[in-house]
Amino acid sequence: MTYRCPICTDDFANRYLLECHTVDMHGRNLSDLEIETKVSLPTLLEEFDAAIRTITDERGKVYGHPKEDFERAQALINQVELCRHPGVRHVLMMICVKLSRLVQTPDHLDSLVDIVGYCRTAVMVLDKEKEDSKCLK
Repeated sequence: MTYRCPICTDDFANRYLLECHTVDMHGRNLSDLEIETKVSLPTLLEEFDAAIRTITDERGKVYGHPKEDFERAQALINQVELCRHPGVRHVLMMICVKLSRLVQTPDHLDSLVDIVGYCRTAVMVLDKEKEDSKCLK
């Protein structure tokens, strides 16, 4: 069972441990008041939904509407799918996503850094394959 502060609506497990306010707007001591408001804590799904709304709102401000971003990325990915190397193909697809975002926000440094990071991982994959093939001989 949880209790809600009648002033700021913060939730507390124990009605005697209201940490946010000691008196209400009329100067009455809250510990003297009957605080009967029972509150159920949000479910994990509710917390997840709230976080996703925040993320999609923030990303939308930077990259535009997801529909447009996804369409741009898919147009690039359609060409990348011709790459025969699965590891490099994946890297190229991830770069397509970043390129699509840069179309909307060309000065977004994070996307530029991510592209360089993906290029490095492609080289790492190719090096590992070369090393593994030497071990098999």
